[in-house]
Amino acid sequence: MSTNLISMLILLIPLGILGNYGVHLYFKNKRKLLFKSIGEKLFVEIKNIDVEMYATNKLGVSSKFFNSDIILFENTLLLLLRNKIINTNSSIMQLSKSDDFDKLEGVGNRFTIGKKEYLTNKIKLISTRYSSPTIVFEVNLEFKAQLEELQVVKEFLESVEI
Repeated sequence: MSTNLISMLILLIPLGILGNYGVHLYFKNKRKLLFKSIGEKLFVEIKNIDVEMYATNKLGVSSKFFNSDIILFENTLLLLLRNKIINTNSSIMQLSKSDDFDKLEGVGNRFTIGKKEYLTNKIKLISTRYSSPTIVFEVNLEFKAQLEELQVVKEFLESVEI
């Protein structure tokens, strides 16, 4: 190996680590803002759920895998995403049961739940964003052996008609 390559690796590896840590701290702050905006209101928190996300449009397909904590709050399901590989905080996603909702502080993306399907230990939520191009967004929540938590989320989703 040449000394230039070794020098570049010595420089890039710490920058990559610092960059990931910076992103982690940024999203950690966003979570604090979210809990501050929720305040003392009642919510239900479910920890360590596997999340698969798929987005499709005319231009292509995207898929991502996360671990997540779920917060059920008023008419909203919040996903506090964590990177599955290096366990760092990622963005917060807000999924609402109706079109009339405000984006909570700290939330990155918000969607309205259009369709829901219940499988053995999974819940599939589908949303369509009509933009240019139209995006179909699918979130699969996998509860594994957490059947009580699965039932809580099902009841929450069914409590108000979509």
